[in-house]
Amino acid sequence: MRMTSPAASRFCRCSTTVDGESPVSRESSDGIFFCFARLWSIFIRVPAETAFKVVRSSSIFDHLYYLFLFLTGSKSFRAKLEDLASGERIYSVRFLGDKAYMVTFRQTDPLFVIDLSAPENPKVLGYLKIPGVSDYLHPYDETHIIGLGRDATEEGRIRGMKLAIFDVSDFSNPKEISKYIIGEQGTYSEALSDHKAFLFSKEKNLLVIPVSEYRPIKAAGQDYWQGKYEQAAYVFNIDLTNGISLKGKITHQNATDSKNENYYDYNSQIKRSLYIDNVLYTISQKMIKMNALDNLDEINKVELPAENIEPRVYAME
Repeated sequence: MRMTSPAASRFCRCSTTVDGESPVSRESSDGIFFCFARLWSIFIRVPAETAFKVVRSSSIFDHLYYLFLFLTGSKSFRAKLEDLASGERIYSVRFLGDKAYMVTFRQTDPLFVIDLSAPENPKVLGYLKIPGVSDYLHPYDETHIIGLGRDATEEGRIRGMKLAIFDVSDFSNPKEISKYIIGEQGTYSEALSDHKAFLFSKEKNLLVIPVSEYRPIKAAGQDYWQGKYEQAAYVFNIDLTNGISLKGKITHQNATDSKNENYYDYNSQIKRSLYIDNVLYTISQKMIKMNALDNLDEINKVELPAENIEPRVYAME
């Protein structure tokens, strides 16, 4: 992985090559480049006016590396936090002000609160360990964060999807104050890997994500599992008093297909949602549907000329 600063435009003053994974990075207005990475070695390249320097690390832990890029000067240096979660993988990071919130996972889900106010000396202020993992973190307000990810057992076995609200007002003692579990193992959302599929409005107490919910059922007298996929936009009420509650579901599947076991229609999978005034729009390959935000009643829909992708039927051994 190679990183350069966008502010450098056509004239690169400093670059860095990292061997490993970096799920997120950010550049501040001060010319400071923040990078969370699980890596095995890091190479620091400084401007031509100074000596070339290589720094290696043989650690196999998750690290937070800070690369300070003085784009008009000749200095490049770093600070780092090491061994935050031995053997675990970074799944999500959210920067809010001078704090960073990082989630790692192997068996449990540590949510780390990291102080960046002194970039040359980053510190872990606190952490929360709970089952599951948050693949995406979204700010609710300055002291609360929404987590979207997957539920898991204490041993790390993934179950269904999970929505949660974290209270980070006390940096040393973050808390999970509300959660909502969706489906069983095999349940998926586009928003787990693409934040553009995540729709949130604090003013409207609104949270919408597309979900393909899978509920496995053991076939009678057979050695395999059958189940049911329900593909819909899940519409939630969300606030700090009442937490997360399901308001309703909007589907693009027809009534017959939605009753079939192990049936998955890619064209019916909702990819995006948005609202204009008091109308909620959901979008899939085959249609755009409009529903009233207050009660989710259908207003209208527009059929789209979708590519003919054959629905699939699944069975689990």
